[in-house]
Amino acid sequence: MARLWSAGLEDNSDLYEWSARHGVQTFSTTTVRSGTYSHQISSLSSAAAKGLRNTFSAAAANGPFFFRTYFRYVTLPSGDNTIIYLNDTDNNTTPIVTILLNAAGALELWDEDGQIGSDSSGLSANTWY
Repeated sequence: MARLWSAGLEDNSDLYEWSARHGVQTFSTTTVRSGTYSHQISSLSSAAAKGLRNTFSAAAANGPFFFRTYFRYVTLPSGDNTIIYLNDTDNNTTPIVTILLNAAGALELWDEDGQIGSDSSGLSANTWY
């Protein structure tokens, strides 16, 4: 299968690959996984959307869809924080999948019916995953 879309924030692209931005978006040159830059979101707060959105499908569609991203945190949240939200339309009421980082540093996989499986092992701060 050919790659249909790819975005690399390592090149200081000014986020041109993304459909929408939520909250303040910055680039870091000190905390990078590869390349020269990384995307950084600071000071998350409950019910305040911060992040990037790409519309990969104009209407609800069956996959298969394949996604890859890298993630790291510095400070654990005091409660569940959505870090990845995959949806097949611009309608945010029926996500395909949501990945949360909880207060214990574990990831949780959710769909519209609830949590799928159990929490992951705890993730270490300042480590790229």
